[in-house]
Amino acid sequence: MQSNRRCAYCGAERELTREHIFPGFICSREKSKTNGALLSNVSDKGRNKIVATETTLADVCAACNNGFLSQLDEYGSKLYDKYFSAIPQSGKRIEFRCEFDLLARWLLKLSYNAARTGIWSSYYREYLLRVTDYIRGEVARPPQLYIYLQLITAAILTPLQKQKNLEENNINSDTLEPHIRRLGGFGGEGIAAGFIVGMNAYQFHSVFWDDLQSVRQRKNLEIKFLRQTLGATRLRVDSPKTIIYPSSLDILKLAEKNFCLRRNATEGTAWVRKYAAKKIG
Repeated sequence: MQSNRRCAYCGAERELTREHIFPGFICSREKSKTNGALLSNVSDKGRNKIVATETTLADVCAACNNGFLSQLDEYGSKLYDKYFSAIPQSGKRIEFRCEFDLLARWLLKLSYNAARTGIWSSYYREYLLRVTDYIRGEVARPPQLYIYLQLITAAILTPLQKQKNLEENNINSDTLEPHIRRLGGFGGEGIAAGFIVGMNAYQFHSVFWDDLQSVRQRKNLEIKFLRQTLGATRLRVDSPKTIIYPSSLDILKLAEKNFCLRRNATEGTAWVRKYAAKKIG
């Protein structure tokens, strides 16, 4: 029996299947690092909630799910194993190689998945809906789309921070590594819509610049954006290779600047404590 609902990507009225917000391969790899505790932030009746599950959406047809979406995740899996699974050392020269459009389409696909959960403003969901034909690979890249890559580093903990990490998370370490999954929408001067996809140290900023800007205006606004996004580099569309160095921004400094990241970390720690207490009890 066919569903009366339409596929979020192609618009067809077909039987709908489940699509991971973050791909299943990321979930399985992250689970192995956390001994099975994979925490996600979701919206429940308008309130933020931490759950120990892989979050999915049931609004994608099988043709899309098993077709281009699967192909994009396959490409993302290769990048994850080659780059995202490792935390680069401060000062290390990273030679990041990618096929720009495959990466861009995959990042926008992850953003569109998150935008449909209801956590984000409807503006971002509607904006991404307009570029689903590009995500599907059916039209050329929007000329106003730029991708910026920022690498964050592990934080060196003070003795007090180290003790707190041991007490709260039972982790005895001199550093705190950026093992995070991060999705978010953002705006800014001259930005029609922006989307962050963070996988551990690798933070991708997909920016749709206002297409009414002149070349000079966009260049000046980009300079401002890069000053605010420490260490970020624009990925080139005419070359598969980008040389980038980890920024001076570590995971703790990033959290200081980002309320949502601080909130999620706090709620995640509270969930772990509650779960541990139940197991002991």
